[in-house]
Amino acid sequence: MKKIGVNLIFIFLTVTILSFVVCIVHTNDALAINGDGLTPGFWKQPQHFDRWVQYSPDDSFEDVFVVQSKSTSGMTLLDALKKGGGGINALNRHAVAALLNHTNSYVSYLFSEASVISLVQQAYNSGDYEIIKMTLAYQNEMGSTLD
Repeated sequence: MKKIGVNLIFIFLTVTILSFVVCIVHTNDALAINGDGLTPGFWKQPQHFDRWVQYSPDDSFEDVFVVQSKSTSGMTLLDALKKGGGGINALNRHAVAALLNHTNSYVSYLFSEASVISLVQQAYNSGDYEIIKMTLAYQNEMGSTLD
């Protein structure tokens, strides 16, 4: 019963974010709606490593997100960005992109660093990766003026 309640909260959160949440911020005198975000594909490119703030490509995924599984053993943040596929791999890719989006001052990201880490931990604890992955992916695909 508890898992159903948590899933309903995530569904409500996702629908709200995808439909009506408006985060208004000023970036370069332009009005941004719903914030900015860059994809895992952007962040995994070596020419963009200089835009990583607070984290490094070699940082441990498990240490940063405080999660553990067979799939994350020895995995770096860059490894997570490079892994293809759905499920937990897709969540991991979008989680790393979300953190990097938040920590870069040129990206007006909707979620805080603590929120991203907490969402990932909730997904790992519940085993339901899709809703949180979709939420982060939506925000990560908003685009940004950072290039």
